[in-house]
Amino acid sequence: MAMCLAGLSSCTAYEIDPVSIREARKNIELNQLSGNIRLVDGTMKPGDVFSIICANLRYPTLVSLSETLSSSLEKNGVAVLSGFREWEKDLVLNAYAEKGFALLWQKDDKNWSGFVLVKK
Repeated sequence: MAMCLAGLSSCTAYEIDPVSIREARKNIELNQLSGNIRLVDGTMKPGDVFSIICANLRYPTLVSLSETLSSSLEKNGVAVLSGFREWEKDLVLNAYAEKGFALLWQKDDKNWSGFVLVKK
């Protein structure tokens, strides 16, 4: 939602948890973004390619999805990753560096971390 509110004309959101899907639908409607956001009940499929991917997930999930995110992001695409703890950031960064990502920005706040990475 933040990406569409910031100016992107359309976004695709993937979710696998039924409760989260229901809440996302409500929030999309409350923010009047029903025409901008396509909510998919499931995960990214081969052939889904994006210029920017945002993922707010815990460390083990982000690491396990590094190959999927890499193959779903076009060259010079941007990955915005958050949802991991400060002490996990090197593990996340190393997993994505192995896939050809370079760090553009990093921030820690209240023991949580986030990255902006570019796929080389």
